[in-house]
Amino acid sequence: MEIFSLILILIYVYAGDKANYYLKYHLLGVQAEIYGNTGDYILSRFIWAAILGWATIPIAILHNTFIRKNNQN
Repeated sequence: MEIFSLILILIYVYAGDKANYYLKYHLLGVQAEIYGNTGDYILSRFIWAAILGWATIPIAILHNTFIRKNNQN
């Protein structure tokens, strides 16, 4: 049971990270980021994915499904 919950948490954080960067690129227009310390950058990505994942995952899915698909037609 512990391994299953750990796997679910890792999937959630991965999806949250991808959703955060999807929204940064498509909604906010961020093209590049500058960072000084790679360890701090990776840790901050992990933390922001865990904190904002509950909101950014559904928004990214909706944006990708409805808005972006309609613009391709």
